[in-house]
Amino acid sequence: MRNLRDVKKELQVPVYSSGGVELRAERMGSVFYKDFKLSQVGLIPAMPFNVVSIGQLATQGLLINTGDGRFTITAVDEAKVVGEGFLHRRKEKEDGREYYECVFRTMDWDIPGDELIDPSEDHENESAVEGEEWIIDTGCAQHMVPDLGTLSKPRAAKLPFQSASSTIWSSHKGLVKIGQLMLKDVLCCPGVTDNLVSGPMLDISGHMISFNSKRCTKKDCKKKGPGQWTRGLGYTS
Repeated sequence: MRNLRDVKKELQVPVYSSGGVELRAERMGSVFYKDFKLSQVGLIPAMPFNVVSIGQLATQGLLINTGDGRFTITAVDEAKVVGEGFLHRRKEKEDGREYYECVFRTMDWDIPGDELIDPSEDHENESAVEGEEWIIDTGCAQHMVPDLGTLSKPRAAKLPFQSASSTIWSSHKGLVKIGQLMLKDVLCCPGVTDNLVSGPMLDISGHMISFNSKRCTKKDCKKKGPGQWTRGLGYTS
């Protein structure tokens, strides 16, 4: 990393590992490789792997498309693809858990802006998710809901899911229809607080998701649905 500088304590935003360990970036800088550059990168030595935030890329004016097991990152102003890669499904050897990760394949990437992000900025649409709104979670391996009444054709299914703070168990599995979008194998997990749409599961079911600025779109051959960004989360309704 280059251009490292300390981050004021009031600007340090905590993130959590799958084991519930709180992590904070006390320093921030830029990352330079042969073909690309990332700015506003938090340095957290305790993290076992590198993470690129789709939400942060979208707010920096890039267009991110995921679908068919692949993803592309386009610089809209320059009308060119600056990054691409593929969605990789992995299985842990020790405990058998499955998860998804995006792997960079080639890059020609220079993202401007080294300014620190101030979490006290005014954000639009700060209210919590209400009613039938859903959060599109690109890091979640399953569709999830907290309320059994949201599912149609529910059946018992006790399955574990590791959250940042604890293991959450599902009680049922079923179908959910959002407008014209049909979600299969949706888990009812009383331990979650919001309706979650899994980005990887949408990919597997043949949908493409696009993120840009404060908008996100999911579509297949016949239909699409708009959404919006709030604090790096994609919302749809």
